Amino acid sequence: HVHIPIGGQGMNYGMHDAFNLGWKLAAVAKGEARPELLDTYMTERHPADQALVRGTDFGFHLLVQPHAASRMALQLFGSTLLSLETFQKHLRNTLAEMNVAYPASALSEDQGGSHGPVPGDRAPDAVLVRMPERRTARLFDVLHGPRWTLLLFAGAEPATHDIEKLERISGPLAGRYGTRLAIHLILCGDPPVPVHENWAADVLMDRERYVHDKYGADTSPCLYLIRPDWHIAFRGGIEHRHHLTAYLARGVI
Repeated sequence: HVHIPIGGQGMNYGMHDAFNLGWKLAAVAKGEARPELLDTYMTERHPADQALVRGTDFGFHLLVQPHAASRMALQLFGSTLLSLETFQKHLRNTLAEMNVAYPASALSEDQGGSHGPVPGDRAPDAVLVRMPERRTARLFDVLHGPRWTLLLFAGAEPATHDIEKLERISGPLAGRYGTRLAIHLILCGDPPVPVHENWAADVLMDRERYVHDKYGADTSPCLYLIRPDWHIAFRGGIEHRHHLTAYLARGVI
């Protein structure tokens, strides 16, 4: 993707390209994923890179060779537009590629279950507390590493049977995928039943509901599967655990 190097976007997009392909190559090379996983690189990154080229070409011509109408619009509204926080945020996210999503990817499966971000979106960050050491951390610290991450949201007021269902989800998956899949139970408060030491999931406390709010999981338990590149792969309610099992069995992990 050769384009005008305004804003350093080629660097950002190049790193995203490399990371998108890197974890997929590693998984296939180690025999953990099927070769078909590599096909998703082109279907995910090519549209993003095409949009980059179109955007930089448009910006270059707008600034260097604007039409009379464009020049007038820039003179009248340019400074006002650039001063808007919403526009500045959009510009930052565009330059850093934080707003790129892959909703049409073969790796994105949406079963609902929340009113938060959808598969293909970049996973949002938030502050939480890691147990049992009670250490404040960011969710991105939890996601760090070349592995998949399963977030089990218990909901604002989980019932005993909900916690038991989440435990039945985590145990078999941990046994099957081992260190390739990090599993975390996210609680807003003390669970209705004790979380036993033999739980397969690490426990994260979200008493202020920062993470639950970011993921739209404040009403009922739900599941979020996060890819190694921090894009959401699967979303579903607790009743969609069999869909999650089927997704993982496709050979992507």
